[in-house]
Amino acid sequence: MDTVAEAGEAPAPPKLCDYAVEVTVERLDRMLSHIDGVRKGDAPGPVHQMRVWSRRTRAALEIFHVCFNSREFGEVERAVKSATDALSEARDLDVMIENLRARAEKLPASHRTGIESFVNRLKDQRDGLQATVATAVTDLESRDLGQHFRDLAQKAAEQRQAEALEAIGRAKPKPKRSRKGRR
Repeated sequence: MDTVAEAGEAPAPPKLCDYAVEVTVERLDRMLSHIDGVRKGDAPGPVHQMRVWSRRTRAALEIFHVCFNSREFGEVERAVKSATDALSEARDLDVMIENLRARAEKLPASHRTGIESFVNRLKDQRDGLQATVATAVTDLESRDLGQHFRDLAQKAAEQRQAEALEAIGRAKPKPKRSRKGRR
């Protein structure tokens, strides 16, 4: 039997950085899965979901920073933050519009005019922001951020492995030379 799992024992837990990559990729993929809906801009749901997953992605990058400490990972984090910022503004407006509409429905028709006017101004503001939101998600898509992160993670894993092998090589005691033949 070659592996612990074949012997019927529990497999070894994943190494921290392997786990970090797995968690971050999952969050990044979920975030990026909402790009088309966000770009269309015809419903608030995709904006909300993409914002949630972008915040979770950023949290994973921050929590596991020991595994993602190169400059390139910083660029990934900045790209996600830029999208989060654009999504946050849009989401705030979406929430305000939804809340004001719900309040207006509870009022008599004669009292709704002011709120409806304000909601229309917020909708115009949100419509104007849609171009910024679409640009932010298109930027993520054009960077192929998911694959870029995977490539960086693979490169970092290879670097850690090379450093570990080098450390093992340095730690091996060198054989002592015998005194035979020395005069």
